[in-house]
Amino acid sequence: MLDAAVIDQSTAERIRAHYAADAEQSGSRLMMALGILGAIITGLGIILIVAHNWDDLSRLTKTIFAFVPMLLGQGLCVFGLLRKTPSRGLHESAAAFTVLAVGACISLVSQIYHIDGDLASFLLTWMLLTLPVLYVMQSSATALLYVAGITYYGCQYGYFEYPRQAPYGYLLLMAGVLPFYLRKLKREKTGNFLSFLNWFIPISLTIVLGAFSDNAEEVLLLGYMSLFGLFSLIALLPPFAEAKPRNNGYGMLGMGGTLVLLLVLTYEEMWSEVWHLSMTRLWSLELLVAGLLTLAGTALILRLRHVGMGHRVEPQHYMFLFFVPLFVLGLTTNVSNAVTNFLVLYLGIVFIQKGTKANHLGWLNFGLLIIAMLAACRFFDDRITFALRGLMFIMVGAGFFVANYKLIKARRKNEE
Repeated sequence: MLDAAVIDQSTAERIRAHYAADAEQSGSRLMMALGILGAIITGLGIILIVAHNWDDLSRLTKTIFAFVPMLLGQGLCVFGLLRKTPSRGLHESAAAFTVLAVGACISLVSQIYHIDGDLASFLLTWMLLTLPVLYVMQSSATALLYVAGITYYGCQYGYFEYPRQAPYGYLLLMAGVLPFYLRKLKREKTGNFLSFLNWFIPISLTIVLGAFSDNAEEVLLLGYMSLFGLFSLIALLPPFAEAKPRNNGYGMLGMGGTLVLLLVLTYEEMWSEVWHLSMTRLWSLELLVAGLLTLAGTALILRLRHVGMGHRVEPQHYMFLFFVPLFVLGLTTNVSNAVTNFLVLYLGIVFIQKGTKANHLGWLNFGLLIIAMLAACRFFDDRITFALRGLMFIMVGAGFFVANYKLIKARRKNEE
């Protein structure tokens, strides 16, 4: 192109510099990923070698082997920090190796000296020792390991141990990673590790929310709907709104979770427990958690309107607020499942209208898919006759064909 005088010399140099920077960045990401993977595999290999000869070693030798990997990891961390030319790959791999070595050291010392303790206490200690590594090394890989670890801690404390208890410590541990996460959002906005964190954190909150259950599990339906609504609203904020859907875990989980929960609640059996919920059981920890999440979602809606982003809030983002009176209705009547069916149908129509207005086949077909899933749920409903169920499927199939045909035809007309 330069020889043909299509571009000048300066433009050609800028193009070369651009692609050279991209190639260098891709190579750096590959080296970082390989370094982290190598550190993890090396750590596991050391553990296996020591484990093979464990019974033949003296107590002192066992103790030395327990601390050697941790000291080695800390040495690599210091080396990475003192280098004149910082290397993200070295930082990430050294930090990940150190975190795994710390966990191995704690468990080995406990085994060697027969120190009593349960799995939840071990995870809590391990994660508290991981936090300094996270902030000193500014390691995204460590942040991912940390979120996975505190999720396991929350599940162990709130689901698996007896007697079950609400894992309040999990909330403090999650708060510990938020400064790092928010700073990373502000500085980078995009990146592979950041995309993983955008999935890990909401998934962790979704899993552990059920552990905050005392004696009124039915009320958690309200809590989960508010949590998914909050995720959907967080996805509208500037750091996430510009990201691709696959990199925005909040939006995907928020909308997907809302839809799945509504579809499940279209069955009358799911509302039967709510209908028989007594007032004494209603006032519970679950209601407090659900109320706080609902207030947080409402406050975020008001905040978005205050800063001039209210136009981003669409009908599907209000579903958690619609669900509050629906839940109250379910406490006294048995018609909530019928109302939920209409709510899912309305949600499908909203996305069909959004796709038609924006000339977007993805949104259009998503709306049709919602209606198709609703029809599929009713296919297994014994209260509806076979003829009516067949008619519903015919109407949905025809809707898919007609809607896509009209939108594609309109596109071709505009192109002409």
